[in-house]
Amino acid sequence: MRPVPSLRLAALLLLGWCAWSLGGLLDFFEAEKSEFPTDYGVDVTFPIHHGIDRRRHALYARRYERLMHGCYERYGRYSCEATEQARMAMNLQQPPRQHNYTAVGFQKTRLPQSAWAPLLTFFEQHRSREAPEDWPPGNTYVNHWEAPSAMVSFEDTRLRGGLRLKQLLWQTLQPIVEAWVGYPVEPSSLYGIRVYKRGAVLATRKQPAPLSHCAAF
Repeated sequence: MRPVPSLRLAALLLLGWCAWSLGGLLDFFEAEKSEFPTDYGVDVTFPIHHGIDRRRHALYARRYERLMHGCYERYGRYSCEATEQARMAMNLQQPPRQHNYTAVGFQKTRLPQSAWAPLLTFFEQHRSREAPEDWPPGNTYVNHWEAPSAMVSFEDTRLRGGLRLKQLLWQTLQPIVEAWVGYPVEPSSLYGIRVYKRGAVLATRKQPAPLSHCAAF
């Protein structure tokens, strides 16, 4: 059965588009490959200690610049840049001054079902009442100007069971963390379930010392 001319044209157009798409895709992967040096480390895909070297990593530098442009439009360049400089300085300077309590620095484990089940139930019951988070002007820890974050708070008295759940989590997590680090610990901060939306970008950052030495997520 021979295709009619319109179908032949459609087939040719489809083949041409596929060939162009494949070529563009290969070019993209070649560009991606060239972005990764053999000495891969920090400040390549995102600024952690310093800015991105635009000559070596132009693709990621442009992506970061687009991200920051949204902050500039909302708050102005000065406040956004000030937050970024403080974030990177803290990432660079704080870790060498801290004491390591474990050999690896992290441990992955499951939350006991006695705490996980009520936590999940609380979130499912109240997720429709999440509250938008307020961030200080120029804060860049998450691109909230583009993808606003929200909170299902344990401390919101309108959400029944939050305070009781908070105490249950403290009681459950404290002995787990103490067994991991080998020292007694004290609760510092636990306020709810943060909800990140599609497109959210979380900047790498250290908590200000001595706010947290051990974190449980």
